[in-house]
Amino acid sequence: MASTADADDRPESQVVEYHSLRELAFPLYLPTLLAHATRSVTLTVLPLHVFATGFSYDDVGLLSTIYGLGAAFGNIPAGAWATLHGPRSTLFVSCWLFGLSAASASLVGVSGKLRFPCFCLAFLLLGIAETV
Repeated sequence: MASTADADDRPESQVVEYHSLRELAFPLYLPTLLAHATRSVTLTVLPLHVFATGFSYDDVGLLSTIYGLGAAFGNIPAGAWATLHGPRSTLFVSCWLFGLSAASASLVGVSGKLRFPCFCLAFLLLGIAETV
């Protein structure tokens, strides 16, 4: 079981201090803004893309519900994972889940029977990945 080290346990040469909000703009605020903007655009356009691929409004609503369930039920395991393994491992797991979601969504074109289950799995993994 790995644990995260506190800033007090690290040598002074490894501790980074910022003295103003302006110093935090590029290392913290810009990547956060870009990540949230990308997620917002994706979550806005994805249901429209699903509808354009031939699914009905009911299917798009069900997929959005599955995404919400993944986000709701992924919070507790994600919090436990972050506590036990730290932020770097948590970010790795989140990226891995995003990749699995994209791989599942790319399988939609393989078979007509598996289109909807693949999208269901993709939306579930996307919801879980958002919470991690």
